[in-house]
Amino acid sequence: MVCATALMNSNSVPSTVEKEFNAAARRLAIFLHHVELLPAELDFVRHEFYVHLNRNWTEYVAAVKQKPDLEYIAYADGLAYVSRLHSVLYEFKAFLDIFARLVVRLVLPRPGPNGFNKGKVEGIELSGGRLMNWLAEQQVQALPHRDALVASLVAASHEWITEAVSLRDTLGHYRDVPGFSHMRISVPRGPKNLKQKDILPPEMPSGQDVTTYAVTLRDRLCNLVSETLPLLPGVTPNLNETWQSACRYLK
Repeated sequence: MVCATALMNSNSVPSTVEKEFNAAARRLAIFLHHVELLPAELDFVRHEFYVHLNRNWTEYVAAVKQKPDLEYIAYADGLAYVSRLHSVLYEFKAFLDIFARLVVRLVLPRPGPNGFNKGKVEGIELSGGRLMNWLAEQQVQALPHRDALVASLVAASHEWITEAVSLRDTLGHYRDVPGFSHMRISVPRGPKNLKQKDILPPEMPSGQDVTTYAVTLRDRLCNLVSETLPLLPGVTPNLNETWQSACRYLK
């Protein structure tokens, strides 16, 4: 929470949007909390998986030797870390929805997009596209940094936000995403004397391990917040820390 409020200090905005600002900061804190807990979740699963494998490793290896054409891979069930990953992605999107409403309130008092919903931007459907189109329609008098703000949001959604929201939607409807690799170890190619370090970590469809993915998502989101807040009207930028500064509170 200290980290989130360093990035989003409610003293930096008018009192009229303080409620939305505090709600966004709290949601960001929950997102940060889940990212921080993911490595511990993985350590716990790795230990439990190792205990199970170590108890049965000799039998597994012996069974595979009798079937040399079989590529036998032992998998962890992944329930704990998939649940945590889902929480990371859920809170990520929940924060973006509140942040979108905050952006609208800072720009104009009248209603606008009510979340970070999909919309087509130059023919491409992007998460947050409706907000981006709405911002692009505003007068420069009301939004002096309009073009820079829109460009920043469009680039982020192109590069990583839309993909992350899609992953959240998939995990929300199914247990796994296509191409996801669970914590695992090859039995025929594994060591005779098993160690925890021999167990491969779960990986995203891109091949990136789950912890690296979550930390990268965190860094990208928090950088986006610290980059876009100064572009919004009514915000006193020097009261909000940059991500490079605020991240120290997590250590």
